[in-house]
Amino acid sequence: MIEILKKEKKSAFLLSNQALSPSVRYKWSVYVLQHEKDNLQYIYNNLSTHLYLIEDGDDVVFDRSRTFGYEEIIGTSALKKLAEDFFLVKADEDEDKLYENFISIMVKSEKRKLPKGVYAYTILPTTACNARCFYCFEQGMKTVTMSEETINAAINYIMQTKCDGHIILNWFGGEPLLRADIIDRFCSEFKKRGVSFKSHITTNGSLITPALAQKIKNDWNTEFVQVSLDGEESEYNRRKAYVNLTGSPYELVMRNIGLLLEQGIFVNLRCNIDENNAGTLNTFMNDLDLRFPDKSNLSLEFVTLYDKHSTPEELELYIKCMDLKETVQKLGFNRKTGEPKFETMVYYCPAQSFGRAMVITPDGKLYVCEHCGEGTEIGTVFEGVTNTAMADKYFAHNPVSKKCSGCFYLPKCTTFDMCPIKNTSQECREIKRNYLVRFLNKTIDKYYREVGR
Repeated sequence: MIEILKKEKKSAFLLSNQALSPSVRYKWSVYVLQHEKDNLQYIYNNLSTHLYLIEDGDDVVFDRSRTFGYEEIIGTSALKKLAEDFFLVKADEDEDKLYENFISIMVKSEKRKLPKGVYAYTILPTTACNARCFYCFEQGMKTVTMSEETINAAINYIMQTKCDGHIILNWFGGEPLLRADIIDRFCSEFKKRGVSFKSHITTNGSLITPALAQKIKNDWNTEFVQVSLDGEESEYNRRKAYVNLTGSPYELVMRNIGLLLEQGIFVNLRCNIDENNAGTLNTFMNDLDLRFPDKSNLSLEFVTLYDKHSTPEELELYIKCMDLKETVQKLGFNRKTGEPKFETMVYYCPAQSFGRAMVITPDGKLYVCEHCGEGTEIGTVFEGVTNTAMADKYFAHNPVSKKCSGCFYLPKCTTFDMCPIKNTSQECREIKRNYLVRFLNKTIDKYYREVGR
């Protein structure tokens, strides 16, 4: 038996050296999967992210109907190793509880590592936008822009709640660059007060000029910009439906992406796909490839639209996204993003990470996520966190829900039921299966490249 992928560091100390008892029978864990590739058999533990190659002489047969006695296990070296690594668990083990206890210990460990205070603030200077994307999750939201009073209160709130050292300012909207003056106010004030910060910006990219690109880099300390770019020219222009823009918005945004790259800023292009633009994306990628031969600071990702989550169309679109990701990597994008991982999730997203990230809206309300709707705010910049009951709901790790009980994929999903966009459809498991198969195949191929086989 050959170890292809080691246990995750964060789980290694919890999921090894299981003490075996002569009076207990053992079964295959629900988190274990047999995987076949090139006529070879592998066995994978989804709780610890641990992968072995099963060789002919190992005498390991994966059969969920079987249980194993102590003597059989210790008499077979491969089985003994798998049992010690929790591929085998007690026949009467409540594996939902095993997972919950595992995550509970991981959460406590993570809490001890984290410095006190907030490290990332997502700030919406305005909810106004110069585009009219039909899919925007903010459709129908009232247009609000930060007042001077709110700006001052938000600056003071950040000074009072930030962690020691470096913080991240995520500028979001609406279109945040419509109110570059407000971003200026925050950044200049923090520089005066000696705050160490970096800016990240989510933008449609249409308002960038050479002068603003320099400001974004030098005055706002920006290291990352995400630009929404939903396909080739005609489809992009149709979907964005900009207000009061002459000429081709697509050409304008392409030029502006170049301005950001000239400043040495890392740019991620986010392409939201649905059935309307999925068929034209090869043309779109070829255009990007020609326009940006130097992709060292450029990444390209494809994601399904939010309104496609938990719908029958999601699985097909998800598979399309995964196929496109492989094409993108072959074209030379995403060099700095590295290989995708399939880690056991302690947190579903920053909204669950104990107040380490906070969202500030233009009217000064505090949320844990920009996707959270009215009624889920946890306070204001004027008073701080006042709705502790709501905050506790987000920061809590709930018991495994009935629909997730016994699910092989649970460790890669978590029990974060407060997420407004979390997948709850019947395709949930098939989506994760597709990702896992790709992950395992790439992991195996990488291993054999490294060992020269």
